[in-house]
Amino acid sequence: MSYKKNLLIIFIFLFVSLPAILFFKFKNNLRDFVRIIKQELTEPNIKYKNRMPSLKHNIYTYIKYVFSSDNQSLVKNNIKNLKVLSNNNSEFYTLYDEIFMNKLYYFETEKENPFIVDCGSNIGMSIIFFKDLYPNSEIIGFEPSSHNFKILNKNIKNNNLKNVELINKALSDNISSTKLYGAGTPMGSIDKDNPHNPGNYEIVKTTLLSEYISKPVDFLKLDVEGFEYVILKELDDQNKLDFVEKIIMEYHHFTNQNRLSKLLEILERNNFKYQICADQHPPIEHRLAQHFFIYAYKA
Repeated sequence: MSYKKNLLIIFIFLFVSLPAILFFKFKNNLRDFVRIIKQELTEPNIKYKNRMPSLKHNIYTYIKYVFSSDNQSLVKNNIKNLKVLSNNNSEFYTLYDEIFMNKLYYFETEKENPFIVDCGSNIGMSIIFFKDLYPNSEIIGFEPSSHNFKILNKNIKNNNLKNVELINKALSDNISSTKLYGAGTPMGSIDKDNPHNPGNYEIVKTTLLSEYISKPVDFLKLDVEGFEYVILKELDDQNKLDFVEKIIMEYHHFTNQNRLSKLLEILERNNFKYQICADQHPPIEHRLAQHFFIYAYKA
């Protein structure tokens, strides 16, 4: 058989087999890929629709993630013209998918410069999102992990984001110090009863959120791995929820605590309406923890 025929056979084999190989290798990712396309085509016509990221950028980011490796300890990714450092590619894409693709922290306001309080800033993806949504916004971000705070600080400074104050402390109902379990991960928590807590911890300082609220808060984001009720109660005790217009929290429901009814009672007593978004798939299981989103707003 001639040399050219051999090359032709190899080419035909690769042309036919490569798509099949890629399909079976990444078939588990196809559902996510279809979700991205469907989401972009059916998303309501909101203000953020014409801002970044575009459908093209979302597809590019997803494909890059699928073919990426997490061997690197600190990686740099792009969101349009912004450079974003993260601990690894999986962390970046998980946050990107939640915050930019699903827009879980999207909110609307008539103000050009809303005041945003970000509790649980991690590496700063939510702050970058808020600054893209409202470039003139004033933001306070809280992140207790010293490791994540260094990356957070770099992401804010490297992208020249103005009017952002960063606090390297955990939020609690007292001013002291405590153990931060899982420090340096997206799931770092000072809740000692959190069933997901690993053995490792870092000693961090704590502060009161009420001390930072003395004017109207247009948007309060809470992602504090189980301490949502404690922080909300502290604000309520100090009558600071009167200042807050909208809240989106990732509520971490631990069945060994059962504090959800108390948290909702605080919201109702402070004239908040609320909506709850939770995924549940049968068969229903008895689990120690469930995470879901609560969107609270004043009518």
